[in-house]
Amino acid sequence: MGWAAVVVLALLAAADTGANSPGEGGDRLLRLTTTAPVVTTEVRAEEPTRLRVRVIEIENPTGTAFGVTATIVGEGTGQRREIGRFAVFPPDQTGDYILPVGRDIQDLLREGSDTAEFALVRETRETADLTVVLEPVWE
Repeated sequence: MGWAAVVVLALLAAADTGANSPGEGGDRLLRLTTTAPVVTTEVRAEEPTRLRVRVIEIENPTGTAFGVTATIVGEGTGQRREIGRFAVFPPDQTGDYILPVGRDIQDLLREGSDTAEFALVRETRETADLTVVLEPVWE
């Protein structure tokens, strides 16, 4: 039986719902852009110890600096806990980023949370176009 959770990934730039293409071991691909700052997806995992965020594609013609913040939100209770944050550097470099999942996050997952929210947040007020495709993988 899988556990679920609400995760907020705030990308120091913005978000738009992505394709439902599941990756190996991942929940699905999420497309983040400067026009829609929040994406929600289900998270299923049995007592994960880390969240791997695969940054698969970046379209960042102006080289705008950005990062990601991951937060889990308890279903029903609305409790929010930050999992962690990272900066993508250089700002056009894809790769995997690992965020440890603490006991408090695991407790929220056991309580039956079932939504993950990913949000892109800019480091500056620039309005430059930015698109990032992510795949969250609970391990």
